[in-house]
Amino acid sequence: MILAAVGGVRWWKVRTCLAQASLLDVDADVQREHVSRATRWGHRAVTAVCVWAGLVILVSAFAPPLVYDVTEYHLGAFRDYGLEDRWQLRPVPHNMYARFPFPVEAIYFFGIFLDSGADFSPKLVNAAAVLGLVMLASRMLARWHVPLQWRRLACLAILAHPVLLEVSLDAYIDAPTALFVLASFYVLERAFGGFGPPVPRQVALCLLPLFGWFAGNALVTKYTVAQLYAVAGLIWGILVMIQARRARANRQEPGSHAEAADPCSEASVRRWLFLSAGCFCLPILLWLGKNVVYYGNPLEPFFVWLFRPTDSQAVLRERFYIESHYPQPLWSAAYWRTLSTRLEAFQWFLLAPLVTLPWIRPRPAGARMLTVVLLSYLAWNLIRYSQDRFLLASFVLVSVIAVDVLSRIPIRWLRWVGALGIAATSAANLLLHTVRVANGGEFAYLAHLSASPSAQAWEARGEFYKRNLGALGEIVARQAPPPSVATGVNSAGSHLLRPTDCVFLVYEARPYLFVCRTAYNTVFDDSVLLSFARGAKAPSEIDARLRSAGFTHVLVNREELRRFIHQYARPEQLEALGVTDVMREFPKIPTPEDLYPPFYLAPTWKADRSIVLAWLAELRKRAVWVGGSPPIDIYLAPIP
Repeated sequence: MILAAVGGVRWWKVRTCLAQASLLDVDADVQREHVSRATRWGHRAVTAVCVWAGLVILVSAFAPPLVYDVTEYHLGAFRDYGLEDRWQLRPVPHNMYARFPFPVEAIYFFGIFLDSGADFSPKLVNAAAVLGLVMLASRMLARWHVPLQWRRLACLAILAHPVLLEVSLDAYIDAPTALFVLASFYVLERAFGGFGPPVPRQVALCLLPLFGWFAGNALVTKYTVAQLYAVAGLIWGILVMIQARRARANRQEPGSHAEAADPCSEASVRRWLFLSAGCFCLPILLWLGKNVVYYGNPLEPFFVWLFRPTDSQAVLRERFYIESHYPQPLWSAAYWRTLSTRLEAFQWFLLAPLVTLPWIRPRPAGARMLTVVLLSYLAWNLIRYSQDRFLLASFVLVSVIAVDVLSRIPIRWLRWVGALGIAATSAANLLLHTVRVANGGEFAYLAHLSASPSAQAWEARGEFYKRNLGALGEIVARQAPPPSVATGVNSAGSHLLRPTDCVFLVYEARPYLFVCRTAYNTVFDDSVLLSFARGAKAPSEIDARLRSAGFTHVLVNREELRRFIHQYARPEQLEALGVTDVMREFPKIPTPEDLYPPFYLAPTWKADRSIVLAWLAELRKRAVWVGGSPPIDIYLAPIP
């Protein structure tokens, strides 16, 4: 609109762009459909299961946070600012994860400002992204004129996919990321005729800035997008442009009257292309520029060796982070051994219809989707322990392609057997997930949240954490509530922590669980404890330093220490100790602190090791609360 007001573009182009940007779902060529009598009951059953899936995801969205990475590593960093009694938008020096430029999390930050038990806004954003993914997938199939009952089946396959259900439990950032990726794919395909008939050239140009905005945000929303989809997206874009150029050449011969009547001049085309490039670059410049200002490295915390080679500790952290995910290059035997075995991440019941592709020719846009899926999978397998949720966009594409192919199988009984298989498997996945949600207490928490005053909701929050976090949940549940909900809370049990306290977390990295102020480090950060212990001669000296910094308590979570060693200990370290299964054989490790990366990677660990171990032993003796049994225990101790 601003460009139109200053004469940069014409108003009809702005109106066209806005109409298409209202998620391109207002086209007159897709009419209200009626389901045939033969499939009506099946369609109703699938629709009912889809509604069931949506309700379960919504119930999870209202539950308090447990352990999702967005809050654990990023919102947690914002909780750190409470140490200064004021909120401010700046990176946390010791938190490696706070340095990632994730614009989607700008929305999630609202959750940290809520002082009551209603701290679920990140999950609501996740639920909205899931809804967007389902609507986008349905729209793709509608553009291919796939019947309504088959589109509902695709929605069910997506909603009941185990990976999507998993990310909905604790609102990982992968659903918003996948929505950005697929929205950019859809907009460009729509502009150049991949979904439905080709649109006029001026409309296609109006869609390009929207594509640039989606693609630019996708690239900086999560670093795995660049790893998995950058090359695939580039190849896909080239294929789209080639097809569009061929289609345009077939529609009109050079010098024809149709070409002369094209209202888009070359100057107008260039303006739209420049605007699209600007929309693509703006989010990248904004979020990477933040890292230039604070760190002198736009790709912080990566490529430190290039931008800050003199910072040896940062270079060491970067190398450890990369090696911890066990990269396996294309020329390694491990890559080819795992290539086929990891296909189960897509779900076999969705891959099965693709077997018919040699006989059922895929649509051009579908073939490009398959190219994206294949290339993203090959890139994903480069990291042995890369998680399934990173491929969520590819899972959605596979669901769309599978249902499209299944709907076009000429043998009717085979078509319906396949549909029944997808529906039954999806319903089974959803049933198991519903049982898991019920056992986790989400339904009970929602009942208290909707029917109780804030004081009772706070108590319900504590019960939820006790049910899901074990010994740690007991500490969280026995916090004094914030002043906003203190009135009416049952205080029969003694509170372990008050809102005015300040807790120093050792091994634990979930500060959002606590009402009071906290300090912590993640497994990929420098140890905050070692910064206080440096050069200390006695445990009491560490206590004095913590007390002077404003800390009142120390919480040590050795359950998290075991988990970190299980995930990140090097095979040679475990072999030297004769340990093959860390989770089972953790008591056999004489000094597990020696396997905690923030400790043993620090240059001062050898000098300060004995004093840190002595201080931890003293803490254990004066603990006011202990959960679990040694050596896998959790304890809270005051600082004298």
